[in-house]
Amino acid sequence: MTQTVFHRARWICPVNRPPIEGGMVAVTGSRITGAGTKNDLKEADGSSVVDHGDVAILPAFTNAHTHLELSLLENRTTTGGSFVDWLRSLLCERDKLNHKDFNHAIACGLDICRKNGTGLIADISNTGRSADHLNKTLTKSVLFLEAIGLDPEKLPVCLAEFHALYDRLKIKHPFTGVAAHSPYTVSPELFSEIHALSANGFPILSVHVAESDNESEFLAGKGPLYDLMRERNFRDGDWTPPMKSPVQYMDMLGLLTRDTLCVHLVQVSDSDIELLSQRRPRICLCPRSNQKLRVGTPPVEKLFRKGLPIALGTDSLASNDDLSILKEMARIREIAPVVSPDEIIRMGTINGATALNMEKQLGSIEEGKEASLISLSVTSSSSGTLYEEIVCDGYRKEIKWINQPQ
Repeated sequence: MTQTVFHRARWICPVNRPPIEGGMVAVTGSRITGAGTKNDLKEADGSSVVDHGDVAILPAFTNAHTHLELSLLENRTTTGGSFVDWLRSLLCERDKLNHKDFNHAIACGLDICRKNGTGLIADISNTGRSADHLNKTLTKSVLFLEAIGLDPEKLPVCLAEFHALYDRLKIKHPFTGVAAHSPYTVSPELFSEIHALSANGFPILSVHVAESDNESEFLAGKGPLYDLMRERNFRDGDWTPPMKSPVQYMDMLGLLTRDTLCVHLVQVSDSDIELLSQRRPRICLCPRSNQKLRVGTPPVEKLFRKGLPIALGTDSLASNDDLSILKEMARIREIAPVVSPDEIIRMGTINGATALNMEKQLGSIEEGKEASLISLSVTSSSSGTLYEEIVCDGYRKEIKWINQPQ
């Protein structure tokens, strides 16, 4: 019979309900079998108690958007200029990486995520190389194979190659979905094909949307991003600029649905936000990446007031200093003080799991869920200050793994 271990701490933060002072989490095997006070939980014969002291036990964090294969590009891209300057440098540096580099990057990225208390990752990959690495780690993951393609003449070949790789990856990794990079790198025809593919597989389509103002310029048929895509063999004669915002363009293509995960949403208008509130796609914000690339600040408060659940991602080390969801939470607190700390913690845990269709397994401390648990040292003596301490100062504290499912 599998032994039950009771993890006791100063605070238990289930996320789905208020913090429990002096509480315990019961873990049997790799599953949570209870959470509450000592009076709530019955210690059976053969069970053991581990007292973790003055810490808060939380569900491990969810990074709902990152690119592990770019983890070697830290400090190798241009981040002090325009978005297009950064994109040019990213493409240049990425082209220098070989197979060994990509494998090393993925392994490094996974290690960094684990050290930052991340128990669930959404990895965006152009190559699918991360599948083998993700299968060997205890960190849970969704792998999104990303499609890029603007030239309609190359669409048949592009799709054939994409389908072949996607079919191989689905065998390797149980949670493999598809992503369409962005409105400025994916043709309407390819968008349609990738959307259909997601509808018949892992039912979430991840797309970068409205990351910079250059994206809106592109959709108007002008600007430096439009020029860059033409340099990279985008044939503008085959495409009529829609003259719409990125959000409106996604809606025009029938892609602004509840099964689309819109990443970034920085350069959005009030009318865009109203459209988002009507269509209710999944949303992932990467505020520190936006800050580093100087593309703007996502309208967190406006999105929150519309009742739109927000997940958090770090994006890659090509546009961020680390892969810490706690630091993303702290950044959200800076730019959206009206949003309460407990809601921000939800963004980094259960909201992310929900955005990835993993809310039944991860994201909160509930009976039956996987015991993916971490701890942070805390000094708060009241539940009123606990979440503020975690959100604002948690990234300064050591993260320890309490339990990680096998």
